Amino acid sequence: MNKMELEICTGTTCYLLGTADILDMVETLPESLKERIDLKGVACQDFCKSGSKPPFVKINGIVMGEMTSERLLATLENTLGEATC
Repeated sequence: MNKMELEICTGTTCYLLGTADILDMVETLPESLKERIDLKGVACQDFCKSGSKPPFVKINGIVMGEMTSERLLATLENTLGEATC
């Protein structure tokens, strides 16, 4: 089974603007979703310089800014085709 690559920026700015909440949400995912995700915390990659706003995640190589735990959950459910409710 191919796993979704999920990289979450743990740089100071991203962390202060929501990464902590995102990481908490990922920890509470059902095992059926967690086992399909290859989760990595990454140091600051300077995505802020691209004009987008933090916090940042990268899903299968695609950088997404202004991430929230709710938005990430919806993206994971949509991409993996499984509802968490």
